Amino acid sequence: MPTIDILDEAQRLKNFWQLRDAQMVIDRNILNLVPPPKKADEVQWMSNEPKVFYDTAVGLISAYPPRFHLPLSTDFTEEQKAKMNKAERFLLGIFRYLDNKQMSCGQTYWLRELAYWVLSGWYAIFNAVIEENGETNFIADFWDPMTVYPEWTSDGLTKCIRQFQTDKMTAMMLVENWKTKGLKTEFKEPVDSNQWLDVINYWRVDKKEVRNAIYINGSEVKSLTLEKQFDKIPIFVGAVGIPERGSSGWQARFGESIIAANRDMYDYENKIIRLMATILAETAYPNLVSKTQSGEPVTKDGLKGYGQETSLKVGETMEMLKHAATPEEGFQLLNWIVRQRQKASFSDTTYGSIPNIEISGFALSQYLASIKYKIGPYLTTMQHIVSGLASETLRQYKKNRSKPITLLTTNPKELKKGLFFMEEFKAEDVPDVIFV
Repeated sequence: MPTIDILDEAQRLKNFWQLRDAQMVIDRNILNLVPPPKKADEVQWMSNEPKVFYDTAVGLISAYPPRFHLPLSTDFTEEQKAKMNKAERFLLGIFRYLDNKQMSCGQTYWLRELAYWVLSGWYAIFNAVIEENGETNFIADFWDPMTVYPEWTSDGLTKCIRQFQTDKMTAMMLVENWKTKGLKTEFKEPVDSNQWLDVINYWRVDKKEVRNAIYINGSEVKSLTLEKQFDKIPIFVGAVGIPERGSSGWQARFGESIIAANRDMYDYENKIIRLMATILAETAYPNLVSKTQSGEPVTKDGLKGYGQETSLKVGETMEMLKHAATPEEGFQLLNWIVRQRQKASFSDTTYGSIPNIEISGFALSQYLASIKYKIGPYLTTMQHIVSGLASETLRQYKKNRSKPITLLTTNPKELKKGLFFMEEFKAEDVPDVIFV
């Protein structure tokens, strides 16, 4: 395939998902508490509610490690049962391996990062089992969904492009890594050391033949190459959100962040908080009127804070206007906004704001149910992702006849649970029928 075709394909998919990218930027600004442009004489206060809610939801669905189960057939043998049990311990070892791998790179544990991306409405994970330096390496790397542009058909994921920018040093490290694997490259190192380079990682599948190509700054680093170890694109990418694709601009709503229903509520709340804080600042500091023969101010260094001095000559008059107090309607409106915000997130009771009355068991069950229903779709998606990754990892390990590996797992025969053990796993240990 000519180079220009792939570059055009990358641009086509990027244009197709541009509404999604724009919405994700807005959501990230809300979560990162990025303040809007400041107006003159306005106190820049913001509620931390979106970040607190998001972090709490991430913690709730990533606090406990997954438990893996492989089903037995109705007429299973003891040999099959032993393989199933060992495969479950194998998966536990693999996910501990992924945790250690992420921690060594300065990142958080794997499950929390998965929860973070799923709650954003989109996820993208590159999943592969490869041989590096004579050792088996399990890969389940997270990619920023804003850099991943998929295309699905009735056959599933048929094209996927990852396009991102990186610094010159990282780009050259990638090029050298590809060179050591026998890939021919004509990429020329940029002269400008501060230049950011555009990287395109292109995947496509046709009749179970998976091909991959890589470009840096428009130069072909890896030509469209058949990847024999894969029979489908090794990328888990998808969204949690609305199912419809018929209305205009559906790409912006296809993957909905868990804060999607509260975007306007956060904006309304911040506006009222800023208004009240500004009124407080204006009225809390002194405003003075001084009268002198020359009309010069009495204070030399000025007043602190929002206070100010108006200097007049003797005989001059001036009527001082004060800010009005926050109207009662403002408090009522803020109370309404807080109630609406809690309907789309978690009640303040979740964080320990218990009123000074006895709460019934029914009320507590309603609080718990509201939390469950809000995070339920995202938790279910996480379970399907982990299940799919686990199944695909075992399948690749068995299919590629990968080398044995020793991992940290548990001993099912120990009476005292929770202890760690080292165990060796081989491709022969994976059962023929794999469903996790």
